[in-house]
Amino acid sequence: MVSADNLNLDVLEEIFSYLPHGPTLASIALVSRSFLEAVVPRLYASISFHLRHAKCYPEATTPFGAILSHPDLATYVRNVEILEMPKSQKANKLIHNATFMRECTTALKLCHNLSSFKMTVSGAAIHFFPCIIDKLRLEKLWLHANLTPMQSESLLSLPSLRSLELQAGSWSVADILPKWIQTSLHRSLRHLTLYMMTDLNEDVLESALQQLPELRGLHVIGCPKADHNCVLRVARHTPLLENLSISTSEVNKIIGLPPSELSCIRNLALDSRSPDTQEIISAVLQYLRVTYFPLISFKLRVSQKKVVIPLDLIKNLVEVYGHSLQRLSFLDCDVQTKSISHICKNCPRLERLDVAIPMKELGSFGKALSHAKSLRTIVDVDHHVQHGPRTNLTSDNVEFFMNYAPNLKTIVDGNRVWTRQRTQNNLFPVSLERKQTRKLGTYWFLPQEV
Repeated sequence: MVSADNLNLDVLEEIFSYLPHGPTLASIALVSRSFLEAVVPRLYASISFHLRHAKCYPEATTPFGAILSHPDLATYVRNVEILEMPKSQKANKLIHNATFMRECTTALKLCHNLSSFKMTVSGAAIHFFPCIIDKLRLEKLWLHANLTPMQSESLLSLPSLRSLELQAGSWSVADILPKWIQTSLHRSLRHLTLYMMTDLNEDVLESALQQLPELRGLHVIGCPKADHNCVLRVARHTPLLENLSISTSEVNKIIGLPPSELSCIRNLALDSRSPDTQEIISAVLQYLRVTYFPLISFKLRVSQKKVVIPLDLIKNLVEVYGHSLQRLSFLDCDVQTKSISHICKNCPRLERLDVAIPMKELGSFGKALSHAKSLRTIVDVDHHVQHGPRTNLTSDNVEFFMNYAPNLKTIVDGNRVWTRQRTQNNLFPVSLERKQTRKLGTYWFLPQEV
């Protein structure tokens, strides 16, 4: 008799590969020896260390400690992310725990199949460079790059990468970036993210992009000396860009730009830091429409508080890209119900909408959704327009929306996910589950799946 426990090991591994990384995998490992053997590759493929883990250290064993105890597990490790580190007291100062640091770096040296490494703890990245220099399969690197000039020189010894993300990079990192690309990244790099680098300027960015004609993703966000004018001006060196994220400055103009050559953009994210969001976003869209591209995803985030996106801006966006848009996100701002209705009527392929649901206009909002024939997912975001505690949706609200939208299956409200399964003959009731809806440490402007 065939049971789940005596299935072929390859079959079990294939089944477990579809499960999300989390507590479920650890529970499966406790079922039986065969389940343990099959789930271990999936269980140790991605290792993370967050704030909740740091609070439990050293009482709880870390995944790095487990690898040191069982070195054979290191061969399964593909992805490592460290978002927090335990601290120790020394001379009235909090420093990174030396024991954890030694445990972590020693374990990383054993992980020869590492493909991605993320370190977002300030001042800690330099200690991990010796562990990843020899990782020939490393493709993605994400660093909190506040390094000194001498430490920045160590970047030149790192292996070639396909994706590089630098957060809070110092002036020395910005200065060495073109040389780093010339040394080891110019042939392999396809995605570049530069976030909150105050010393990044147009000359440095252009020197870097001149060597990356095959670049597919460019995200320059929160860099005051590299605003929309700067990025759009130097983007002529990367005509194959598919993903673009830029921050607009307080200057409500497109100044001194050559004709746009960006014809491959599929995902566009705009971080508006201008007092007049409509004028600057409309100007950017007008500039880009010269070289038409079928935009799939558009994200807009507004730094100014209490901003309501005007209908005219929505019309400008939908007029050009409405027929191709599949995902729309409006973050930290409010979108009027009549604008939602216009979007649903004129975006026939829209599958996901991230927007602040107007709790005082649920009836009008539901009717607006009735025009969206392909909408599958709605994410209720915080718009920062209204004060007071956040009002959560109820099951009646969700039922109301899903009855109006023919294909709506999922509504995300904070960490609550409402789902409903539809069949030809039956309509199952709405179910609610709580889960993390966005991976910790991810940037809002990066492209995401529906």
